[in-house]
Amino acid sequence: MITRVSIILTGHMPNYRPTWVEINSSSLIKNINSIKLVLSRRSKILAVVKANAYGHDSLFVSRTLNDRVYGFGVATIEEGIILREGGVKKPIVILGTLWPFENFKVAASYNLIPTISSIWGVHSLEKTSKNIGKNIPFYLEVDTGMGRIGVKWDNVKEILGVIKKAKTIKCECIYSHFSSADSHVSYSRQQMKRFSFVRKTAKDMEMKPSFSMANSAGLFRFGDSHLDIVRPGISIYGLSPFSVGEKTIKLFPALSWKTRIVFLKKVSANSPISYSRRFITKTPSMIATLPVGYADGYRVALTNNSRVLIRGKFAPVVGRVTMDMIMVDVTKVKEVNVGDEVVLIGTQGANKIAAEELAERLSTINYEITCGISYRVPRVLV
Repeated sequence: MITRVSIILTGHMPNYRPTWVEINSSSLIKNINSIKLVLSRRSKILAVVKANAYGHDSLFVSRTLNDRVYGFGVATIEEGIILREGGVKKPIVILGTLWPFENFKVAASYNLIPTISSIWGVHSLEKTSKNIGKNIPFYLEVDTGMGRIGVKWDNVKEILGVIKKAKTIKCECIYSHFSSADSHVSYSRQQMKRFSFVRKTAKDMEMKPSFSMANSAGLFRFGDSHLDIVRPGISIYGLSPFSVGEKTIKLFPALSWKTRIVFLKKVSANSPISYSRRFITKTPSMIATLPVGYADGYRVALTNNSRVLIRGKFAPVVGRVTMDMIMVDVTKVKEVNVGDEVVLIGTQGANKIAAEELAERLSTINYEITCGISYRVPRVLV
């Protein structure tokens, strides 16, 4: 059974165009349970649902996992507000900078937990706390080698001293982020060693925040990185954080991307298909038109460089991908009809097209494939 789920921009508008994404709630739950099997007993899960849950619909994912995780991680205030207004009451952490710091007031009004990365941020948050008459919890990010944001690991004592003196704000967690847990073991262990220094410094100063280090790749590869809180993202959605090889647990892809044939035409040999005549038929062919294009996230670079599933058979994408439509050669697909379901990502019959396949064709990562499916493609709940 498929149930309609609203998303940003499309809201509750009916879906008239037959292109959609299906999100499987059972797969999400299976993935969380698989993650729990490898965790240290005391580790809590902060599920990362930023970027519309990597394209999977953040509100739906959060509601599905609400009773199975400690809280949720987002990237922006706006993402946090969507969850709050959707009824999510669990802790929501903004895993990024909130500059300009006037935004602290907005975050506090929605009970969103900000990340602090500088002494300037500590002072600004404390000032906000006093102005609104409300104690504010926060997370402190430490840079152990990611090189993005965060106070430098070997300067952490100074900021911890400032935090310890603050009266109206509380450091609930100190966290850092692996840069290469999927690919560089020795560098990741160096990051963990640096974070151990941070933890010892806090302990020596008699501070007792939680500590968090592990993302998806880290929690699978480095059991000693689990600590108090883990922050899985891509693995929640059944996609591997490793580009090659490593499979430590069974994951279940939660997203399928589908459309339907809306037009069929027989063409003769030497017929050009789509813009710029990038494909010309060599033999008499049957060409199907599908209502999906680069405005939906099906990238132009997939021109003559991809395939779809129709009636369980692979059919190549032919001609340039356009804004709203693509064409596929269905000459070898028997009994094909207008209205037939087409799989862009997912399974049909015995065959499968994974997000990783599209990522390889585009020389990118699976994260970008699902995040890149645009908001105009409605998500439906399976």
